[in-house]
Amino acid sequence: MSIKCRNCGAENVDNAKYCCECGNEIGFYCRKCGTFNRSGKFCISCGAKNDSVDWNNASTNPNDYSWENVYEDESGTYTADRLVFLEGNHDAKKIEIRQGTRIICDSELGEYVYLYEEYDYKSPIVEEIIIPDSVTQIGSYAFSSSDLQSIVIPNSVEYIGEAAFSRCYSLLSIVIPDSVTKIGNNTFKDCCSLQSVVIPDSVTQIEAGAFNGCSSLQSIVIPDSVTQINSGAFQGCKSLQSIVVPDSVTYIGGAAFDGCVSLPRQNDGLLIINDWLIEAPRNIEQITIPNIVRKIGAGAFDGCYSLQSIVIPDSVTRIGHHAFDGCYSLQSTVIPDSVTEIGSGAFRGCVSLQSIVIPDSVTHIGGSAFDGCENMQSIVIPDSVTQIGSDAFSRCYSLPRQNDGLLIINDWLIEAPYNIEQMAIPDIEQIEQITIPNIVRKIGPEAFRLCESLQSIVIPDSVIQIGNHAFTHCSSLKSINIPDSVTKIGNSAFCGCKNMQSIVVSEGNTIYNSRNNCNAIIETKSNILVAGCCQTTIPDSVTQIGDEAFDGCSSLQSIVLPDSVTQIGRRAFNGCHNMQSIVIPDSVTQIGDRAFHGCSSLQAIVIPDSVTQIGDRAFYDCSSLQAIVLPDSVTQIGKEAFTDCNSLRSIVIPKSSKERFQKMLPDYKHLLQEQQLVKS
Repeated sequence: MSIKCRNCGAENVDNAKYCCECGNEIGFYCRKCGTFNRSGKFCISCGAKNDSVDWNNASTNPNDYSWENVYEDESGTYTADRLVFLEGNHDAKKIEIRQGTRIICDSELGEYVYLYEEYDYKSPIVEEIIIPDSVTQIGSYAFSSSDLQSIVIPNSVEYIGEAAFSRCYSLLSIVIPDSVTKIGNNTFKDCCSLQSVVIPDSVTQIEAGAFNGCSSLQSIVIPDSVTQINSGAFQGCKSLQSIVVPDSVTYIGGAAFDGCVSLPRQNDGLLIINDWLIEAPRNIEQITIPNIVRKIGAGAFDGCYSLQSIVIPDSVTRIGHHAFDGCYSLQSTVIPDSVTEIGSGAFRGCVSLQSIVIPDSVTHIGGSAFDGCENMQSIVIPDSVTQIGSDAFSRCYSLPRQNDGLLIINDWLIEAPYNIEQMAIPDIEQIEQITIPNIVRKIGPEAFRLCESLQSIVIPDSVIQIGNHAFTHCSSLKSINIPDSVTKIGNSAFCGCKNMQSIVVSEGNTIYNSRNNCNAIIETKSNILVAGCCQTTIPDSVTQIGDEAFDGCSSLQSIVLPDSVTQIGRRAFNGCHNMQSIVIPDSVTQIGDRAFHGCSSLQAIVIPDSVTQIGDRAFYDCSSLQAIVLPDSVTQIGKEAFTDCNSLRSIVIPKSSKERFQKMLPDYKHLLQEQQLVKS
């Protein structure tokens, strides 16, 4: 008898552990208990399914599978992929989950309810599942694509995962208990037979696509606890005739009611729910919005290509995200002084719009709000505006610019030229140095993004604010001086400035400093290092390495963190490709998401016994990392923390901790090595 290698397909003798051709181990490590199995459909130790099972040769008899003896671990977790063979018959029309089970895991139950049909043999129809009151969580896709007709969710359930009941085509009704606070993404998507649902007043958010495609749903009441209805939440509910949206709702996402053709509309075809203008007919040419409307919803006029003019009444306070996106025939509109917010992409692609006046009631202009308004020649931004989003005026090629190509509106520096192919401005394609005029008070978000030839810049002492990502990927920028007038520096303002060597903050600045000539920006009050470079020496007073502080600093080879540091922020050293070593002091308790993502030269790292949390993808794609030491203090390791660490050969953990780390690192059980660790 022979056994086939899963890696190369070579035939090996039955008792072989290593392949005679490629040398790989023959078999699989159980994802549940870590036991090595030479072959077989299920683990010899705990019965967990081998992911490499050839289902074409699996049993075709539904009675071979047990729902009664499903594996349950010490935490009470029920997982339906841990099936065992049994003798005798089994009625699969009704499944009762055992009392004491606390978590119904992601995907598995739903998959196995209809598994037999997927592999071309007849499945018994599971019409009912009884959930005990011990269950607190229902995982993502838990019952997806099952033939459930009814289900009772007990009051013990606090969390229902993404798409948990999606494609349950036979589900007629469901009662959500008042222990649930959020209806997740696509939770009931395509439950086309669902006629009624009761949303309790404990729910605060209805996430994207929650009831998308529930084509039999006729009415629904949103309780006044709900504050957000996200994009596509009721999209395609073509039988929906009435819905109540309370005043508590502050946000309705794009296409939330798209395709709800049975909802009553105004004579002009506008869909208005309470004081929200949700949707306009796509062939509309001109419109006067009625003064009952206070909020123009996300995407309300999106794609109204024939719309030429619109009158917005002074009852309107908000113009939502992408409200007039793609209205390329729109020539004029007046924004009343009742409006306080213009959402992201609100007028994007309105190529016929030539001028617009923003009233002094507006405080916020969202990202890409006027992106692609190619023929806009003038715009007024009042002093009331405190925030302008990224790319708010991108591709506004007709707006007048300075001789050096800078787009300045009022006292905002909006954009510097980095791609001038469509701009009639000579000799600035490779901008290398620039002096910002002293009329500028605010440098907008991403204003100098991708100015890859920019080597030096002078910021005048008129500037009080530097926006998010203002100098992102200015890869030739070597030095920066922050004047004492600057009181706010946005997130990741200097991210990706890989050749930065000098950072100096004026001594008179009361908000930021570069103490001890450290070549970094430190927030004075919090002692957070906001931005650093390859020449940074971190002072021993710094308590936190801020988000993206060294992001893209590919020239950085090594750095010493003082023992005053307690947190390493999100993406703090992301993309530091040449960093070969770093010592994390035993003062650090948290390592943020993607903190060392892409540090491809890092070969080894020791996590001190002060660290309790390691974030998602913290060491993702550290392709040279061969060994890592994890202390007993670690209680949480994020998703894909060590994914694509292709050179990783060992993860050293403390004695008697293997079981706990196996649960946190199920994909790396074979690399775990218990050793007696000496406390630092």
